[in-house]
Amino acid sequence: MDTRAQLRSTRVFSQENLEKERDCTSQSCLQRELNDFSINKSNDELQKQSELVGSMFRLRLKELTDAKTGLDGQLEKTNQEISSVEDSPPPTERSARSKDGPMKWPPPGSAVRAKRP
Repeated sequence: MDTRAQLRSTRVFSQENLEKERDCTSQSCLQRELNDFSINKSNDELQKQSELVGSMFRLRLKELTDAKTGLDGQLEKTNQEISSVEDSPPPTERSARSKDGPMKWPPPGSAVRAKRP
């Protein structure tokens, strides 16, 4: 009987180990599926974030390019205005050149007051 009891306890032990192995295997498979799902979800989120950052970068780059083009045009316009002003004489110089004789300066106020009675 000792052998039969030992054989029975060995079978029970083996059966329990098989059941534990099945449980552990199913839990491992579930954990693997959960991990795969989490990894795929993280990957999708990172991909979306990467696309968003890329599109925002492209928009910002376009804004900067447009601003630079506008500023270049404004600079060219300003440079043309400056050169046109530098090329033409100032108004006082033009009026002085147009007069025939030398300019007469009015007498100082003290000289006018000295002539008064």
